[in-house]
Amino acid sequence: MSKIIEINVLGRDFQINCPDGEEESLMQSVNHLNQKVNQLKESGVVGFDRILLMASLNIINESSNQTPDNLIQLKLVQEKLNNFDKILDQALSQH
Repeated sequence: MSKIIEINVLGRDFQINCPDGEEESLMQSVNHLNQKVNQLKESGVVGFDRILLMASLNIINESSNQTPDNLIQLKLVQEKLNNFDKILDQALSQH
């Protein structure tokens, strides 16, 4: 079962489906994404799509620099980013 969770990225609110029990993990991911987004904004990067793309690539790059012991966690992070990308695309197409 899943429920709708409201998140905010770059000042925009999104409602996304979240599997039961994954709410805390989702919010941690959103907070991490927002930290990266804010760093990019402060460095002068502009444009919603560009900032999200660069933040996602930075997060993936950070994750890929992990030791082989963390490959399972890396795969989970990549899957979450892929899901988040799909959710953002879906939400943006509704605006």
